[in-house]
Amino acid sequence: MTIHATINTYQQKHALYPPLIPPPPPADLGLVVVIPCCNEPDVFATLHALWSCSRPACSTEIILVINHAATSPDLVRSHNLATKQAADAWVTAHHDPKLCIHPLFFPDLPDRHAGVGLARKIGMDEAAHRLASVGNNHGVIACIDADCDCSPNYLTTLHDHFRDDKKTPGCVIHFEHRYGNLTDPSLRDAIVQYELYLRYHVRGLDCAGSPYAFHTVGSCMAVRASVYMRQGGIKPRKGGEDFYFIQKMIGLGNLTKIRTATVYPASRLSTRTPFGTGQAMLKAIHNPVPLMTNHPQLFLDIQHFYRLIPPLYDNPDETIIRTNLPPYMIIFLDTVGFSKTITEIRANVSSVFSFQKRFHLWFNAFKIRKFLHRATESGLPGIPIQQAAVMLLHIMQAPHWDSTPSQEHLLKHYRDLDLE
Repeated sequence: MTIHATINTYQQKHALYPPLIPPPPPADLGLVVVIPCCNEPDVFATLHALWSCSRPACSTEIILVINHAATSPDLVRSHNLATKQAADAWVTAHHDPKLCIHPLFFPDLPDRHAGVGLARKIGMDEAAHRLASVGNNHGVIACIDADCDCSPNYLTTLHDHFRDDKKTPGCVIHFEHRYGNLTDPSLRDAIVQYELYLRYHVRGLDCAGSPYAFHTVGSCMAVRASVYMRQGGIKPRKGGEDFYFIQKMIGLGNLTKIRTATVYPASRLSTRTPFGTGQAMLKAIHNPVPLMTNHPQLFLDIQHFYRLIPPLYDNPDETIIRTNLPPYMIIFLDTVGFSKTITEIRANVSSVFSFQKRFHLWFNAFKIRKFLHRATESGLPGIPIQQAAVMLLHIMQAPHWDSTPSQEHLLKHYRDLDLE
């Protein structure tokens, strides 16, 4: 199917709006950055950061989706209207044919769907259309949030990464929350704990050998336009749309990581989404206790479980599973229909490689999270994130670690591990 046929099919089946930006895109458009924006105080700092980036070898566009729900309070409405007017003036004052900014204004979105997921979908759908209209099925749609800074090589690195790796459907970009300017110790502790929690989880999955060891942060993802459309786009969820979309890309194989450019999200309190950084910060401020997380032994359990799967391709006897895994894992596998699923997978594959691939599509990131949650409730109780992060480093045999590093020191080390 040609890229033009793909966009026509996508527009009919999945797009919520017809094309929105009247001026046609430049013929060499290769990268579009989408920014959802609702009642954002610092969006022009984000625009300035992108404007200050080195220019890639293709034309780039930025789509700013200013939005709010039909029932949003007057303060949000007036702030968004002022943002739209200021954005129009900003565009007039910043002219570069290689980097065009398009502010879109969506007031009164349906309350049922209004939120960051819908705003991101509106922008990504438009980005896909503009890339497809110039025949660029390799064009890249990147997402960043309206509270983010980025490294000066953000745009060039995205372009070069997808140019050099023709097989990757998408990527996730290294991130580091900004907290150096926080003077409130409780706020600083909250964001350090939360980011350490995110990195500990991904590092634990990596140690287990999971293919789902990727951060799922919406402001740090990018995808090819053709892949975006073939996957039916992103879902207009109020939150978690990034998690589910990145899982789709992982399932395709060859999802990659960018470690040579960085996105710097703000560390702030927020109620814009039902979970995520803002909510974690609010929870930490209202209940200033150590953040609890899963015991690292659970990642070792997953690792051991993975090693027991390939033999089931030739020998369906599950005795090896039931005698070599802890009871809380056996109970979980029974509740999610492991035996029936493995039988069905065996009946529909012709190699152990396909067997394992289908298994991982079933035992996906969502199921892993359910296992960790259930096992923490009924098997190994959670422990403070600082303790868990140190224990995982010892499991990884990381050198020169004692039992009492500061949380900031731990976070720096985990950031460095993600850059390796």
